[in-house]
Order: sequence, then C-alpha cells, then structure tokens
Amino acid sequence: MPFDAIELPADFNPPRIKSRRPDPPRKQPGSIARITRDLKQGIVDAAAAYGSDGNGEGGLTGYLFHLADKHPKAFAGLLGKLLPLQVNGQINSVVGQINIVSVPADTFLTQADVNRMSPAAPTIEHEPAAPDPGPSEADGDS
Repeated sequence: MPFDAIELPADFNPPRIKSRRPDPPRKQPGSIARITRDLKQGIVDAAAAYGSDGNGEGGLTGYLFHLADKHPKAFAGLLGKLLPLQVNGQINSVVGQINIVSVPADTFLTQADVNRMSPAAPTIEHEPAAPDPGPSEADGDS
C-alpha cells in the first residue's frame, strides 16, 4: 500500500469535518413532548365534557363511571396503566398448606367439619446431628 510508508508527525491532529446540517433541537430530559401533553389534555377534557350521560354529568369522574359500567375491559386497561409496576411491602405470613376439598352444592361446612377433614401436620423424624468436632490435626498444613 502506498500510504503505509508515510509516517505522520506525533502532533498530527486533523480538523473535524463538520456536518452541513445543524444538530436537530433536543428536548430536555424528563420533559413531555407537546403533542403527547396536548393529546392527553384533550382526552381528559373530552371525557369531562362527555360525563356519565353524554351531556357532561359528573365530569371526568362521571365518564370513568360510564366507562367502568359499559366498557370494563377499557377501564381495566386504564387502571393497569395507573397502578405501579412494582409493589414494595413485607410479607409477614406464609401459606403453609392449601387443601382442596370437593363439597356438594347447597352444602356448607362448619369449622368442626373443616378441622375433621384437615390431615394432621406431617412430622419429620430425625436423629440430632452430632456436634462438629472442629478442624482435625490431619487437615492442618503441618
């Protein structure tokens, strides 16, 4: 190759070729686009104007009642978007056992019936483990 033989000086720094087009304007991080903001506001305004009866009764809340009554799938979708994706909390109890029992129709069980049908809690029999003698002389580095 003819260019392999050419050595460039150590301080060689070619100028950056600039684009003919200017950089497009950028939105600030966290800001909402105008179209999205206006569209959301328009949807809320339209729902408030519609109301629960089509004439604005109840405003936005009335429309949401109408939506929950007439279109529960759409309402559930809205709720799903509003609920947080992660729920933080502590679980203080654990379900240890679930028993499924077939009960004939029109029959109700009392607590005594449920207790009688519940199997006794399983027990695990074992011998206590011998205490660990600790490191032995054979295991050392001697």
